[in-house]
Amino acid sequence: LLLDDMVFTDKLHYTNGKAMVPVRAVAEELGFDVKWEAAKQTIHLTNGKIQTNLTVGKDSYYYSTAVTAAPEWRQDGIYVPADLFDMLGATVTIDGDTMEIK
Repeated sequence: LLLDDMVFTDKLHYTNGKAMVPVRAVAEELGFDVKWEAAKQTIHLTNGKIQTNLTVGKDSYYYSTAVTAAPEWRQDGIYVPADLFDMLGATVTIDGDTMEIK
């Protein structure tokens, strides 16, 4: 496993066909704070913008993020940052005065 300039020997394995990597080493290298809650067997990851909780033995992943602006009411509806749709799998491009979301 190569991560930036670091090499992790014997730290990569497969479970059900998925590559598994050490969460603390990888997350910290990517700038996340890692906290372990032993009672719940839960790992909390945050980098100040993105956060998630992972629980040992649960195949369920969820994350939340701050995309720099909260949803806001306008006269014609509720507006959110276009980046939200990028997070949801769309491609958001801005070229001059034109924005395309697809």
